[in-house]
Amino acid sequence: MRLLGAAEIIAVADLPYEDVPTPEWGEDTGVRVYRLTGEEWDEFENSTIAFDGERTRRDNANFRAKMAAIAIKDEKRQRLFTADQVEDLGAKNIATLDRIYDVAIRLCKRRKEDMEELEKNFGPASGAGSSSTSPAISNGHAANCSPALMPLN
Repeated sequence: MRLLGAAEIIAVADLPYEDVPTPEWGEDTGVRVYRLTGEEWDEFENSTIAFDGERTRRDNANFRAKMAAIAIKDEKRQRLFTADQVEDLGAKNIATLDRIYDVAIRLCKRRKEDMEELEKNFGPASGAGSSSTSPAISNGHAANCSPALMPLN
């Protein structure tokens, strides 16, 4: 086995994508869904937790829309949605959001068990709350710590 150097690792194109049909949004339409980077995955995880003043909890508000906003990009890998548009995206057809979410999770090679681990770490999902208590997802930078260790203010 040949060991790689830092420059070789950085140069590797390891972020595949899949074009996902969106017939609910128009005939013969679709979006491009990319595999998330490590930084983007952390950003997604951090956007699904909230601190209510006493404890950290799972925040399911717009869960699929948060993933879609990070994963849907144009041909130049630029996001189509900002954090301010997550709520609007969350108001779209659940069948479409599920399809996009499922492709993103598969591309990220995440398993159902991985997603259940998010919930286990924070107790029962409330589904309530505003995404405003979550870190912003538009700047492309997530906190550099595990969600289990990160209290939100």
